[in-house]
Amino acid sequence: MGRRATLSREKVLHAALRLVDRAGLEALTMRRLAKELGVEAMSLYRYVRGKEDVLDGVHELILQSVPAPPARGSWKQRLGVLARGLREVLLAHPNAVPLFATRPAVAEGSLARADAVLGILHRAGFRPADQLAALHGLIAYVVGSVLSVAAWPGPGRSGVDYAALPEDAFPNLRRLAPVIAQEDPEYEFTVGLEAFLAGLDRLRRARRR
Repeated sequence: MGRRATLSREKVLHAALRLVDRAGLEALTMRRLAKELGVEAMSLYRYVRGKEDVLDGVHELILQSVPAPPARGSWKQRLGVLARGLREVLLAHPNAVPLFATRPAVAEGSLARADAVLGILHRAGFRPADQLAALHGLIAYVVGSVLSVAAWPGPGRSGVDYAALPEDAFPNLRRLAPVIAQEDPEYEFTVGLEAFLAGLDRLRRARRR
């Protein structure tokens, strides 16, 4: 008779993340997770309260792998590094990204990242309400960018021949057809991030007048 699998909450959550990475969020059920671990479904309830608890745990597990913002540099440089780190982690788990658009970050690790960002903004001189708005805006931008990449078929694979569009109806899309054919999500993310941070800087300076 084989040895029973030794479980822990951490092992359960890692198995759940592997399942989501491989088959998507819709595939995550307690029964399928138990099968992934080679145990009976009821044994999982010693470590998690149910599927919602598992989803919260997967959300937290991913956030734990996001590097903390660097201790040195300007506030824009530090937030830029954090945003890129978050994007890189989310791109490694595209099937789990919808969790970041639908679930609040309330676990200790998530709160620590949020607290670090708020501290950077506070020391940069942002007003309290603007600190919170900047935090939420940064997260929304990164998550939205990753969701867009996940749905992107790749350069020149949209099924639309932009160069053949009627010029009188779609002059700008036709003009940009060569650019669209070489679309680069990394470049677009960088441009958007720089614009977001520059906008925050203008807001910060305007508040001081």
